[in-house]
Amino acid sequence: MQVNAKKQPTSTPCRHPLCGDSATYYERVARGAEARPHCRAHHLEWKYLQHVQRLRDRYQPRTRAVMPCGTAAAAARHRRRKEPVCDPCRLADNARTTEWKARNRDTP
Repeated sequence: MQVNAKKQPTSTPCRHPLCGDSATYYERVARGAEARPHCRAHHLEWKYLQHVQRLRDRYQPRTRAVMPCGTAAAAARHRRRKEPVCDPCRLADNARTTEWKARNRDTP
């Protein structure tokens, strides 16, 4: 079974003329009408495709903008990658640390 990664069906009609879409299938089952085997199989396949699409949407990799050199975030990136911190990043990180210490200094 191939899964289409781009489109998520909202309501897929069955090929049988009395079944209609999945909402009609649920109405028939709720009324106690007999669910035809081929309609049930079609409905379960449709639900599986929806489930796969929800999982793909949930676990998409999150991409963030990479901050340019000369920022505190870039200095953290250098450290995380175990690279030497360049001078503009080091100065920006020192300035941020100095500001933070000035704001959070305990004054009696």
